[in-house]
Amino acid sequence: MKKFISFYYGYESDYRHRIEIIKETGFDGVMALFRFSKSFYQECEEIQKSGLIIDSLHLPFRGIANKLWLSDKQSEVFINEMKEGIDYASSMNINKVTIHTSASKMPPPKRNVAIARIKSLCDYAYDKGINVCIENLRRKDYFLYVSDNLNSVNAKICFDIGHMHAFWRGGLSSFAEEVDFSKIVCCHLHDNKGHFDSHLPPYKGTIHWSEACKHLSRMPLDGLTAEVFANRRMRLRTDEKAYLSDINQSLSRIEKEIMCL
Repeated sequence: MKKFISFYYGYESDYRHRIEIIKETGFDGVMALFRFSKSFYQECEEIQKSGLIIDSLHLPFRGIANKLWLSDKQSEVFINEMKEGIDYASSMNINKVTIHTSASKMPPPKRNVAIARIKSLCDYAYDKGINVCIENLRRKDYFLYVSDNLNSVNAKICFDIGHMHAFWRGGLSSFAEEVDFSKIVCCHLHDNKGHFDSHLPPYKGTIHWSEACKHLSRMPLDGLTAEVFANRRMRLRTDEKAYLSDINQSLSRIEKEIMCL
């Protein structure tokens, strides 16, 4: 399986240096975040020139995902920004975009307007050959409300195991009962202690990875993506290249467990 890592993994190095050591430590590519940095466009061009794959593009979400459920001008601005991200993914031959459908513990009330908006995004992306991946977040009910009511053929799922472990009662067994695994086309792999979305490297928290691999093996994945973020203590304690090497080894361990099932 191919191995990917979020291009923004916590170290504040020059993006050219990041590209170089991501390649050196054996990754096949990255997950990019649309306009996350001032040099976003240059970064993506250099990533692809280097031979690395941009496997997926995460669309904007910080502080704005809840606008999907509101009826105001800012909501339409948000949708237009999402479409700009889809346009850019198309121009770079990226065939998966990931979206958040809620934020915070208390999103606005569920409304059909959100389903209509996400469907319009799916229709827009379908014409460009792109899948729209709905990510499981803090609120299980919002994720299920969207996934159960959205029937677009290119509406897929991004499985985030860290979010599931930190926020969802019932854990993986509950997730497996309620979610259509055939729609899971990408994953975000990271760990935590079950209370906070800390984006630790796999095997550094309390996720039971042997059990997780049984479920990952059922998903139609062609790659594993580490969505890790090194905190200040990690950055001071661990060399950047060594950190990436450890992440790659953890993905290899997950892959081996999956292949042995």
